[in-house]
Amino acid sequence: MMKKMLILVLVLCVASIASATNLTWSQSVLNINVGQSLTVQLIASDNIPYTGKWVGADISSIAAITSITKLPAASDGYATEETTYPGWWTVSAFTDGGVNLVEAGAQFDVLISGLAIGTYIIGSDEYGENDFLTINVVPEPMTMAFLGLGGLFLRRRKK
Repeated sequence: MMKKMLILVLVLCVASIASATNLTWSQSVLNINVGQSLTVQLIASDNIPYTGKWVGADISSIAAITSITKLPAASDGYATEETTYPGWWTVSAFTDGGVNLVEAGAQFDVLISGLAIGTYIIGSDEYGENDFLTINVVPEPMTMAFLGLGGLFLRRRKK
């Protein structure tokens, strides 16, 4: 009976740790022009019992995270840095008490750059229980205008 109780407690602890890791995007879709950079917020909705939370996706030629910065608040001790794996960043919190928590409500500015036309999806963590940000990179309006004018010119020359 004691073994069954210990296994149940262990399973419940693991399940509660898995569900306590929420970093969510302030919006689900970001439309950006090629060569443009936009900022979107990443918000900690729960306390995260990890020294670092991975944010991003594999390296892409469509869009990339340029930087992640913690918005000013009463608490300090946060670090954000690009990992050795291209496309991925970590969000970390350091405390003297030995407990590393990203506090609930902590907000981070994520600067994203559009590199080429296409759609790119970035996750708020690498564990699969995450919130996704879909980035649609589109041509800038002037490029579209020039393409349209070029098409009209080519059509006129054929006649």
